[in-house]
This record gives sequence, structure tokens and C-alpha cells, in this order.
Amino acid sequence: MAKDPKKEETSLQTTENGDSDLSVAISNLPKDKQEAVLQLFRQMRPNDEDYGEMTDVRWRPTILSLKQPTTRKAPDTAQNGDLYSNDTGRVYDRPLEFVPIYPYTNRARFPPGAQRPDCRSEDEKKSIYGDLCAKCPDRPWKDGQKQSCARTTNILATTPSFNRVFMLQFRGASFKKGVEIVNQAVSDGERLHQRIYTLDTKKEEGKQGVYYTLAPSYKGAVDEKFIPIGEAMYAELKSQRAELIRKIAENAAESGSRIEDVGDAVDSGDESPADFSDL
Repeated sequence: MAKDPKKEETSLQTTENGDSDLSVAISNLPKDKQEAVLQLFRQMRPNDEDYGEMTDVRWRPTILSLKQPTTRKAPDTAQNGDLYSNDTGRVYDRPLEFVPIYPYTNRARFPPGAQRPDCRSEDEKKSIYGDLCAKCPDRPWKDGQKQSCARTTNILATTPSFNRVFMLQFRGASFKKGVEIVNQAVSDGERLHQRIYTLDTKKEEGKQGVYYTLAPSYKGAVDEKFIPIGEAMYAELKSQRAELIRKIAENAAESGSRIEDVGDAVDSGDESPADFSDL
């Protein structure tokens, strides 16, 4: 079906209620930057008949990983302490500037010595198999301490030019640094997409030897022209994550849940996951 250029220019809605039009959000940007932002949203919405090619492939952001001495798979050019992407093979210059858009936490359980998890939960309530996290054998969870079921602070972020989206994962010894980014914005009375950070890495040494942690620092405020785009990105990423969790629950139900009885779940009383939904 041929696309209507006028419709393509104006119809991209950015919230569930359709009350924020991206064409308005980008109207104060130079033409080249407008096109870069539109192109990003086209990539994020591959199944939108107006903005993308109809496909069954779900869009995924590039994940930036931290090269550790124990890392088994990384680009050949990545050195310990580098930020890299296995998807693109790129090693990123540091410090890396980023604008946090949408944060959330999840968990994954790694058996001793395993490189891949045997269980994962995207909402810290149910596993992807449908099991209740309240019945996890690793409870009570203890954030910041080494344990099989580990919590990660994930931050979907963009560049100060708002022209691409990538994921930063604050796990292990870096976990609290991700939480601090969120808490600092709340304390200052600002939304995350109004703030620019730089990200470097730091060499540490512990009982197991040398390792590296993520070291974010607040740099300054986002150019006001980009704030409406940050709001649009937040709404889009929030919607996509809600859909992902819905599909996980649906798949678990179809494949046969191992949940015995939802009514048997007991609140363990440990600290509940941080609620990042409105930041």
C-alpha cells in the first residue's frame, strides 16, 4: 500500500491517548534532525503501517555491555573496561554521553558457573515460565549481595541528539549506580529525559580479582527543544515494555504454567521492586 507523505508527516501518535503528535515535538528542530528522529521512531515501530515495513520482527535496542576479565564473547578490539555491543561489534568511546529515558528492573537466576540464566523475570512478580517470584528458592532477595537470582537496573537511553536508543544494564556491583540515576532525578524534581549524563567505567579489585563497574556522572540539562521528544520516547518505550510483559504472560499460560495456586503466594516482606513507571 502506497504511503501518503502528508499522513506520514503528521500522524505519528506518541501516547496511548493519541494526545501528543511527534510532528509537533520535532517542529523546532533543524530539518536534518527532524528526519533523524522520525527515522528512529520508524525503526521502533516496524509494524506501524504508516511508518514501517510490516514484519514479525520485534524492534530491539542495542545493548551496551561492559567488558570484564571474565567476559567470553566480545569484539576483538574490546579491552577490559570497554563498553561494547555484540550486535554491532562496535566499541564505544568513553565517556559516553546519554539521556536516560525509561528505567526498569528485572531479575535473572544463574546456576553456579553458568553463563546463561535458567530463570528470568521481567516484572519481579512472575518468571517467564509463569512461576511466582514469591516462591523463588533464592528468597529473601538481597540487593547488592552476590546471589543466584540477581537484580538488574536497565535504563533505555538515547543520545543528547535523541537520534538512537540503546540499553544500559547496571548489574552486580554497578546495580546501585543505576538506581542513583533515578533517585537523583526525583530528588532534583526533574524527569529523567531532561538530564544528560556521561558514562565511564572504573577499575575495582576484590576477593575474586580485578573487575570493572559503570561510573555515571550528571553533566547538565537537555536542550529544551528535545524535551517533547523525550516525552514521546518515554511513552513509546513504556508501551512496548507493557506489551512485552503481556506477551510473556500469555506465552506462559499457553505453554502450561508451573504456578500451583496464585492464592498460595505469600509476601516475604523483603523490599519490593522500585516503581519507576512514572519517572
